[in-house]
Amino acid sequence: MFELLKPYIAFLYGAAYNLLQSLDALGLASTNFLEYAEDGSIVGSYWSPTEANLAVFILLSIYFLFLVLMLLLAGYTLGRVKGVWIAIGVIALPGLMNVWGLWPDINYTPESYHIMGTGSLGGIKGYLALAMLACLSGWSIFVVLNDTFCLGEKFKGLFDHAWYAAALIAGVIFIYDTDANSDSVQLNQERQVSKELSNFFLTQLKAYDQYCESNNLVHLESCKWSARIQNTLYDYIGLATPSLFASFGPNSTEELYRVKNFANSHEIKQKIRIEVQQYNDLLCPYTENRGVTTFSPRSAKCIITPSTYCNAYPEASNTPIKGVFVRPVALASECLIPTLVRSREIQERLSNKLASVSTAKHYRWMYLLAFAVFIGAKIANTTTKVVEMDRRESKEKRRVIKLVLSGVTNALKLIASVTRRILQFTKHLFSLLIKILKYSYSQNSK
Repeated sequence: MFELLKPYIAFLYGAAYNLLQSLDALGLASTNFLEYAEDGSIVGSYWSPTEANLAVFILLSIYFLFLVLMLLLAGYTLGRVKGVWIAIGVIALPGLMNVWGLWPDINYTPESYHIMGTGSLGGIKGYLALAMLACLSGWSIFVVLNDTFCLGEKFKGLFDHAWYAAALIAGVIFIYDTDANSDSVQLNQERQVSKELSNFFLTQLKAYDQYCESNNLVHLESCKWSARIQNTLYDYIGLATPSLFASFGPNSTEELYRVKNFANSHEIKQKIRIEVQQYNDLLCPYTENRGVTTFSPRSAKCIITPSTYCNAYPEASNTPIKGVFVRPVALASECLIPTLVRSREIQERLSNKLASVSTAKHYRWMYLLAFAVFIGAKIANTTTKVVEMDRRESKEKRRVIKLVLSGVTNALKLIASVTRRILQFTKHLFSLLIKILKYSYSQNSK
């Protein structure tokens, strides 16, 4: 029996998990459970999406039974008893194929569950399960409605107007989500660039540390700065998500020069910049002759900084500092630091933009489920045209209503028949009882 029911259980369980993910994100359901002591006081709490999903799964299973009933009624509407048997065959096919070992083992449950995860929509397989339920609902209900109310071509024409409008909105949602996805891709790419930039910066700073130690220059402000900034760059590399870098990344160059809280921060920062310039001029010298600048050749120490890591202009300085955009340098802090600050600004802007649409994403998700019902209804209208439902004779129309009325009538007749038999039995019983009492009275009189 379990093998027969397994495809339906897996289907509904995965669909329930996807539904729970959006309900949890919207605050309509909770995966947090409280533990109570015997006196009713709260002694603890725990998170359990599996336990929370059980209630959603039971409700969805009850709805599935209703859907099965509607599919059987739709089958009867289209082909009477033959249609019912076809519907039963289609519904039972996954279970029978699983018993025969022909049904694929599909896992509709999402690989991960995001607790209170606004913007998280679960897995695509679970969403497809929900969309299939919605589509079958729309198809079966509208097949029955077409037969019950004889909706006709005028209704179908009006429905098509609504259908095209809904399809247009669905297209706009698709474009909107595509734009949001491109923002997400851009955000992740920017985060990757900031991580690689921080690693590139660290490599140059470690070489600068060796230079300071080899030449007994650890007393220089730039050498002190190089030692204290490296842990910060390690932190930037370790931040897992763009939202974290947007929150904890550098808001200004002072944060990366680590002079923000110093009394003479501006002077110290300028001194660091000049000392780094002197270091670059020493290792990677350049000459100017009649307006023509000749740079040192590229080497393992002197490289032109990749444009991806150097796309923000250095800050203005009272002391002329030769730009690092085109010349090979050993330490490109002049553009690496402004680029990191700019990267944080970009990631913050994109993170805020994505956060603002995260909640709306769930409502668009619900709209697309409702649109799946529209798709089912549209298919139902086409199905009724194929079987020429509108051309049926009067006695062939309203099959479901007649079936229900026939069932109610037969039930009432059965109740009336049973009641009549009970009354007749009661009458005979009373007659027999009266005869027994009369006989007993006559015997006692003698």
